[in-house]
Amino acid sequence: MGVGFSSVLHSAAEAGPERRAKARYPVELRVRYRTLGKKHLAAGIGLTKNMSSHGVLIASRCDLPLGTLVEVSIDWPALLDGAVQLQLVSAGKVVRCDKSSFAVALEKHEYRTMRRWSKAVAPPNCWHEATPLTAH
Repeated sequence: MGVGFSSVLHSAAEAGPERRAKARYPVELRVRYRTLGKKHLAAGIGLTKNMSSHGVLIASRCDLPLGTLVEVSIDWPALLDGAVQLQLVSAGKVVRCDKSSFAVALEKHEYRTMRRWSKAVAPPNCWHEATPLTAH
């Protein structure tokens, strides 16, 4: 199927000593997110700052309460059969949040073929977009 979750993460260079049980790797990929449930509706796009097999830090200005269930769809850099774009789709809970990013503890994930998202899927007044983390 091409390059999997672990091999992309392990190919990234590690940035300094890591104290977590699962090492995080600096990976900048486009991510779309949306809350699950009816309590705090939000959706938006951002960029991953770092990832592990159990969590992701997302650069986005959306303020999500701790414990909020979210689904994240990350544009995966590897192609299925060398031709089909993939997304890594994961669900989990927000475990940390500040004004420019939030962290999600991932509980499950799967690969899906890419589909287009539009701002129409987001509830009114809660669409947020991050700016790139590095200048190219």
